Amino acid sequence: RVSRHRQRAMQQLAARSHAAHASPRLNRRARALRSAAGSSGGSNSTDSAASSSCAGDAPRFTPWPQGGLVHVDAEVSPGAEVHAGAVVLAGARVGEGAVVGANSVVGEGVRVGRGTVLRFGVALSHCNVGAGCVLHHGVAVGADGFGFDVDPATGRVLKKPQELRVLIGDEVEIGANSCVDRGSWRDTVVGDQCKLDNMVQVGHNALLGTGCLLCGHVALGGSSELGDYVVMGGKSAVKDHVKVASGVRVAAKSGVIQDVTERGDVGGYPAVSAREWRRREAILRRLSKQSKRRTAQNEPLPVEQKRR
Repeated sequence: RVSRHRQRAMQQLAARSHAAHASPRLNRRARALRSAAGSSGGSNSTDSAASSSCAGDAPRFTPWPQGGLVHVDAEVSPGAEVHAGAVVLAGARVGEGAVVGANSVVGEGVRVGRGTVLRFGVALSHCNVGAGCVLHHGVAVGADGFGFDVDPATGRVLKKPQELRVLIGDEVEIGANSCVDRGSWRDTVVGDQCKLDNMVQVGHNALLGTGCLLCGHVALGGSSELGDYVVMGGKSAVKDHVKVASGVRVAAKSGVIQDVTERGDVGGYPAVSAREWRRREAILRRLSKQSKRRTAQNEPLPVEQKRR
């Protein structure tokens, strides 16, 4: 039953592919290979006929010199590299000098800018990536955001539609295993020259300005907004729908749960100005020492000291 369903799905996909080929926009290498196959005779023509007869069973891909596969409806610059195990799907565009690393996937309709480098195992879907970017191993861009609601009538957990894109600017660097989710009511945006460390989570509909620096394990809630040149220390977080002004620096392990409207340093949970945070920490340390001192004064002497 599963096999029949899969065959039916593949036939439908092939039918859509044939319909789209009424005026095909093939990459240059695919056109060259087709023209060469058409001009050759004998066994080559037989192989060509066999491959064309199989075209209805599976999508058509062109092998790239580095070992990857490029769909014939994708537009890949001749100077781009697509390495072994990597796949560029239909409608995608890969610019001049870009590198698609081994086992990476460039999804349908995705745009990869000039000179952008995708390391091993990068997954791109529903997104545009600018020029000169670097996406390290295991980065996932364009997956569904975390949006759910509970139906009060049935008690079922329902998924909210996540149907928009991720827009990544130029010269952005995203560390290994980081995730940027696609938008639900507006596009998720990562501004030019933003730098994200390893294992950073950017929620759906989030907006990052120019030159933001996000250290490891930073989490941005859905629909949060960062201004330009915001710096966030490791394991800090911004609550959903909260706005952080340009030039703000957030201390490590801090939680921003309300808007930060002025430039400066913030820290703690809930995050406050750095001066207020330090004052609170100093008071807590003083109270802790006083409590320990009082406890020590009220403790009975050990048995050995009583004997002496």
